[in-house]
Amino acid sequence: MSVINKRALKYIYHWKTKSNDSRLKGNLGANLFNKHEGYEVLSLINKIAKSENYSKDDALVIEKLINRHFHANNISQSKVSHWIKEEMEKLDNDK
Repeated sequence: MSVINKRALKYIYHWKTKSNDSRLKGNLGANLFNKHEGYEVLSLINKIAKSENYSKDDALVIEKLINRHFHANNISQSKVSHWIKEEMEKLDNDK
């Protein structure tokens, strides 16, 4: 079960990637991440949220981090995931 679905996303995305694309299946890996592609963002958020036991509200914070603060190009999904986890930890420490 997903933590968040397409309708819950707050930002506008392209939806060109097919939901059954192999880049969206399995573990986060070396595939390059495109923050403008909805299925990639949704998949990444859900994988991280599940692995870290994040809530729907946390998932929306991840979406906001990606859209407002993530500016790197040509970076793997696994590196993006690592960056997100570090940023979420910083936010937890600021509470």
